[in-house]
Amino acid sequence: MNHYLLRTACILISLAALTACYADANLQDNERRITAINDFLDHYERPFTLLYIGPFDDSVAHIAQTYACVCVVCPCTHSESYTTSVVNEKLKQYSNVVILGNALDNPTIKRLGECEHFDVVLSLNPLESFKKLDVRLITRLRQLGDHLIIEIPNKHLSSLPSGCSSKVRIAQYLNTQTSLCLLEGPRQHLLRKTWIMRPMKEASHKIESSFSHKYLIKRMAKEPPYSYRTTRWYAGINLVTFKMCRGIYPTNLMLKKSMQKLQAIHHPDWMVNNMILRGSSGFVFIDMLDKDLTHYRPYDAEFQPLFDEFLNLFEPEAIQEFFWLTFVPTYIPSIPFEKCAAAFNALKANPHEYICMQK
Repeated sequence: MNHYLLRTACILISLAALTACYADANLQDNERRITAINDFLDHYERPFTLLYIGPFDDSVAHIAQTYACVCVVCPCTHSESYTTSVVNEKLKQYSNVVILGNALDNPTIKRLGECEHFDVVLSLNPLESFKKLDVRLITRLRQLGDHLIIEIPNKHLSSLPSGCSSKVRIAQYLNTQTSLCLLEGPRQHLLRKTWIMRPMKEASHKIESSFSHKYLIKRMAKEPPYSYRTTRWYAGINLVTFKMCRGIYPTNLMLKKSMQKLQAIHHPDWMVNNMILRGSSGFVFIDMLDKDLTHYRPYDAEFQPLFDEFLNLFEPEAIQEFFWLTFVPTYIPSIPFEKCAAAFNALKANPHEYICMQK
């Protein structure tokens, strides 16, 4: 009996030691991960925008608390959708977090890569996020911005683009046998002005980006023709992008309060597509000095219900239809309805232009 108890005790002690060892290995992996990411983000001398692929968790919470940035969180799957109550409870202490409601599927990746430009894209569980990890997926993710940090099992390292000379393995974990890889993004211009506008024919909106500064260099059609204007790039995402991705945080009430604070600001084109969302801290206007306009439209309180209705809409198809067929022709009567309808119909008619987001 004593021998039995002694053997049982030895087994339990051994199991406890193995469990502790495994937990310590996981802890070491996580420390390596955090250290590697921090070492990279420490290079930024300016506010930056980070797209986090996955649910809001400790990793993105740490970044939001530590850095002057805007963290845009996009779920990997539809099962990771958030309820308003859960989001509000989790994010009370963060003023620089934006939560999108749609899963990051291929159409969403493509459109985000055309109208937004993130400084850092962070994906720590790509095999859980996407059905297949291959060169095409990695290539699409690289189109989202300047830097892609992605954690890849070592056996899948062949998924990295073979011609990508800038790929760097910045951390390797002994326990999980995965590597954290840094890849540079090749895109240096915007393909669309906003999510619900057609692609531009030329690369007229160039991006100059480094760790110390980020500018949008836009070619002007007027004053003087074909000159370029350089403006500061603000961290965050366009309000139209937020709505078309079924954004759920900040909440509608927060958005309306933040928009009220903009009413006293004079802007020659006081429109939703000129508002950059930075989290619950509110909006910042872009194109404040833009003289290259076909219209002049400062804020008019008479039309506030139009803005409220835009914020109240949730389905992307309804948002795009309302914007082109109601909002623009009503708020900017100098733009003919026929022109707005033509823009809407052109987007809707081309499946590559008009993306119907799935629930």
